[in-house]
Amino acid sequence: WTLSEQKLRQELEEIHETQAKLDALQETASGNFVVERAAKEKKMFESQKKLIEQLKADKASLQMTVASIEGKNSQQLKALEKELANTKRLLSISAYERTLEQQLKRKEAKESVIHHENEVVAPAR
Repeated sequence: WTLSEQKLRQELEEIHETQAKLDALQETASGNFVVERAAKEKKMFESQKKLIEQLKADKASLQMTVASIEGKNSQQLKALEKELANTKRLLSISAYERTLEQQLKRKEAKESVIHHENEVVAPAR
């Protein structure tokens, strides 16, 4: 019995040692998993950080573009408003010119009638 008891104890001790080695390996594997996971998360965080920076730069660029377009639109609007004011002035001048022409034609017509009447009346005297 002693020999087989001793053999059993030795096997049990080997089993405990093997179990301890397995536990240590599992701990290492678990630690490696945590380290790998942390590395992946850090990499993802860095990638997101770069994306955020790029988006900020894109936003600033778009804001500058919008400001530039708004400035151009404002200049174009001012030019169009000036052109509209000039067009209104020209239309007003044209209307006044037509009124003066009509008045002149009426005056000429009256003078023509008066001149004609003078010619008709003068020989009768």
